[in-house]
Amino acid sequence: MSKFAQLMGVDRHQLLKNITEMDFQPVGQKNGGHLYRLKDLVKAYVGSDEKAERTRKTRAEALKIELANSVRQGELIEVKEISRIVMGFCAGIRAKILASPLPPHVSDSILRDLKSLGERDFKN
Repeated sequence: MSKFAQLMGVDRHQLLKNITEMDFQPVGQKNGGHLYRLKDLVKAYVGSDEKAERTRKTRAEALKIELANSVRQGELIEVKEISRIVMGFCAGIRAKILASPLPPHVSDSILRDLKSLGERDFKN
């Protein structure tokens, strides 16, 4: 089993755990270690990949549910919604600045800064 684990590049202890979980019985002993059929070793090796895939899928499903709950509870908001809110906010401020008695060089500077905020990519 150790040589098989080394050849396949897997942890020997994980392979043994899979063999135990799959209830494969040794067919003999050599140098104090158990000997297993090659087909059982392969099944235990492949089983570890299947188990990892199931774990990954379960985690992804849990994350999807968690995100949906966060959106429903108002803890998360979509990027396009944030962009819409910011654009509305910027439009209101722009109107106030244009209607204010500020000197043109001051209002132009503020409007340039405001424009750069409105053009910001909120995905990054």
